[in-house]
Amino acid sequence: MRAMSACFEPAPPSSGAIWQVQDNIAVDFGLRGARTNGQTAGEIRAGVTFAFGVTKWPDILSRLSASALHGPH
Repeated sequence: MRAMSACFEPAPPSSGAIWQVQDNIAVDFGLRGARTNGQTAGEIRAGVTFAFGVTKWPDILSRLSASALHGPH
């Protein structure tokens, strides 16, 4: 059985961008290059990120901090 090993060489820097479409939606795009065992490999990535709340803690915390700053009403 022949042992396989990889020889990694320095690659050019990766690059990408993120575009914030709305407060809760972002689109991203990236490029990456590499050389492995003398062969060039490239990668293109794209993605979408959705943000959403799962609790009401931010509202509760903001009310607590407001009452601490301004005193009870």
